[in-house]
Amino acid sequence: RDLLSGISYLALASAMILFFAVINWSLRTSFRPLDAIIQSLDALTKGRTDLRVAPPTRRDEIGRLAGTFETFRQGMEARTRLGRLTQELEVATRIQNQVLPRAFPSVPRADFAASMIPMREVGGDFYDVFALPDGRIGLVIADVSDKGVGAALFMAIARTAVRSTAMSTPDPAECVRRVNEYLCDENEAMLFVTLVYSVLDPATGALVSCNAGHNPPARIDQDGTVTLMEVDPQPVLGILEGTDYVSETSTLAAGDSLFFYTDGVTEAMTADGEEFGED
Repeated sequence: RDLLSGISYLALASAMILFFAVINWSLRTSFRPLDAIIQSLDALTKGRTDLRVAPPTRRDEIGRLAGTFETFRQGMEARTRLGRLTQELEVATRIQNQVLPRAFPSVPRADFAASMIPMREVGGDFYDVFALPDGRIGLVIADVSDKGVGAALFMAIARTAVRSTAMSTPDPAECVRRVNEYLCDENEAMLFVTLVYSVLDPATGALVSCNAGHNPPARIDQDGTVTLMEVDPQPVLGILEGTDYVSETSTLAAGDSLFFYTDGVTEAMTADGEEFGED
């Protein structure tokens, strides 16, 4: 009787231990997502959004809660990335605004004006007006083959290359050739830029221009006649190494105007969805 009683108590104790072990395992398994949610919440309070919550396979309330919280965490993570991207765009916008000239050279017989409205926060178009060592004026209009931060950075590189090269290279064609060689070097992104570089002599009105695949500038005579300065097509910059370029020479008379533009103007849409075009 004592032996049977002992065995009975031992069996009952073993059953109770096994029962509580199963209960403990079940509770730990069931509430593990809650523990993960708590850890992820703690990470969110510290600014971290990388601690994921793996939803359990079961579809009870805890599973749905874990799945909902993981969706919330992913939204917070996306918002954090968006915030960083917005900051980068703000920096790129400031860089672009600083690259564009804020004042133009003051010379007799010539006035300059320019404006740029990017389609996005930053764009790839740029212009420049600068005085050359020999008293002439350098005029640049360009369009990088992309939009956004990458185009803005490539634009800044191209603008700096043109201005620095122009200071020691009087001929626009030779200047464009050297800039092309520079931009082709290690251009893994395969970005390219269309460009017109003109050199104006304010004293005589002589204008020497080199067009590298860009929209032809428009000459507006004093009587209002508009003529596009068409030239033979020449390669864009940043793609083909070893390319030679040629310049075109013309003369501006008193009262004439020269209008540079990019395809952002000609390809703008009317209310009917048609491009404005060069006409």
